[in-house]
Amino acid sequence: MSTSKAVPEGLKNQECEKGNRKQRPPIPYIPAVDEVQEAVNKGKEYTYKIKLPDKTEFSVPIWDTGTQEAFLIHVQQAKSACKRKGLFKDYDDALESLSKSDEQAKLLRRAIANAKKKGTDEPNQSSQDALRADLKAALEEKKAAEENLGEAAAGFFSLYANLLSEDARFRWDKIVTSQIGTAPWTDLQGNEHTEERIASKQSFEDCITFHLLDMFPSDAAEQQRFYISNVLK
Repeated sequence: MSTSKAVPEGLKNQECEKGNRKQRPPIPYIPAVDEVQEAVNKGKEYTYKIKLPDKTEFSVPIWDTGTQEAFLIHVQQAKSACKRKGLFKDYDDALESLSKSDEQAKLLRRAIANAKKKGTDEPNQSSQDALRADLKAALEEKKAAEENLGEAAAGFFSLYANLLSEDARFRWDKIVTSQIGTAPWTDLQGNEHTEERIASKQSFEDCITFHLLDMFPSDAAEQQRFYISNVLK
């Protein structure tokens, strides 16, 4: 299964109208056909097999090169693959577990502190020991949730990268390096942040947006308006 098959049939350059409209629009009304990528796809298949927990598997095309429309479809396929593999659910479950265990640890610390203020008599020592045991369990649960959260985040970042060819992955790796585990870093609005950013679901979505901006210019709407106003007559 090639990516090009998922893209609506388009026009080749030689099939475009000549004359006043020989200049193609920035965003074609009918998708263009990448003849080089078509030839590559016919020669061999680029797919990545993904195994699910129930031991079934499915294949997703690996992106190498192609049209903007094909790239947009590929990004949606990559995100869908992350969802089918359960990586987003694993992340959300770990995040919920982290929040609950953190709140539980705070409540237990408060209870222990209040008990110390009142003074502990010998009969209440068992209660203190029980609180400390519960706190230890909550902290262990929090640590496990943090590890699961990190593993899930690393999972969808890694899967997205694996769905890119070696040449195409260079741009993705450059984006991730500039956004994750480094400081300062710049967000989508151009604001600079001095605190190091971790891999998360939100940072993953932001990196994907940066990746799309590599293919689609940020002023695409302005370019299209200029084309309609000044080129089409």
